[in-house]
Amino acid sequence: MRGDRSIHVWTQVGPDTIRVGTLYVTGGGRRLAFHYEQSSLEDPRHYPVDPALPETTSMRYWGSTTD
Repeated sequence: MRGDRSIHVWTQVGPDTIRVGTLYVTGGGRRLAFHYEQSSLEDPRHYPVDPALPETTSMRYWGSTTD
């Protein structure tokens, strides 16, 4: 749908593990879909945080796309 936005996020789920997902923001609301877990030590996306977007619990933003 035009104007929808997908915000890619991650959250720490273990000492060395993160869960990566996507928050879909649409005209009808928001839906969070987690896709996979992986080692946080191997993924550079574990570290960058966009200061312009607020943190939601332990979830971190790392990028977005707009349709």
